[in-house]
Amino acid sequence: MASQINSIYINIDEAFPVAGVDNDTQGFRDNFDIIKSSLALAGSEISTLQDTTAKINAANDFSGNTINNTILVTNTEQSYAPGVFSEGVPQLQFKNGSHQRIILDADALSIVLSWDPTSSTTLENNRFAKMIVEVSSLDPVDSFTVTWATSGGGDVKYDRSYPVNFKTSGQPQLLEFSTYLGGDDMWVRYLGEFNTELAATEYTNYDTLTEEVGSGNINLEKKTTYFEIAGEETSTLLAGDEGQVKVLLVKTLASGQMVVSSGQPGWKASGGGAIRFTTIGQGCTLQYTSGKWYCIGNNGASFE
Repeated sequence: MASQINSIYINIDEAFPVAGVDNDTQGFRDNFDIIKSSLALAGSEISTLQDTTAKINAANDFSGNTINNTILVTNTEQSYAPGVFSEGVPQLQFKNGSHQRIILDADALSIVLSWDPTSSTTLENNRFAKMIVEVSSLDPVDSFTVTWATSGGGDVKYDRSYPVNFKTSGQPQLLEFSTYLGGDDMWVRYLGEFNTELAATEYTNYDTLTEEVGSGNINLEKKTTYFEIAGEETSTLLAGDEGQVKVLLVKTLASGQMVVSSGQPGWKASGGGAIRFTTIGQGCTLQYTSGKWYCIGNNGASFE
């Protein structure tokens, strides 16, 4: 915006006073009034600049105004630790920072995320806001459930990676919360659990893990178990985790059969059950739901 001072000071009579002449004092007064008015306007414009422009020596509040076509380099976001949550209905305030670290010391807390950008304004629709929350328990041996709500009172929508039975523990877990509806509805994405000792953890593609079992317990940490049958063999399928998928198949068969016993058969009303494999190429896919293994795909195996 152009300064308005130009429109005033151009009226100064630069040729006044004239040297060697008895000059009228009105000319002095006119020039002085113009200079005074220009200085007053300059003071007003400078005050406006001081009050409304960005500073490099103080915090800046842009009051929701848009900044376009900007290149950001070495910028960070505020990380905030609100402390230990142990009672009531605690809140996470978006205005405190886009990364927050909370510690739980109570079970079944419902934590509300407040999306107001300041203490007096609400987040407008179509402004995308995101908050990363690190959750852990005060005592590493404790494990607490927690639920989430949004201050707007709308729906909370979870991505498919969010655990069915989410619990906190001593190891921090990261969640991403976001909204573009002024905080009325909120989306939650599970980012995972982070361990302090990389060497103690094996990171492998679960979907490609296989094992060969003769007799004994079937490994539930591997998605696929295959059998190389060379006689009358038995194995046991123990209880799994909610939603877990397990594949069983016959890779080779020289003689005999494989009988897999289970104490949680979804194909029986009560008691234990078994799955019988008698031919090469037989296989089945099971899913653990509501405390039982259910067959969701079968190629020749017998369920007893």
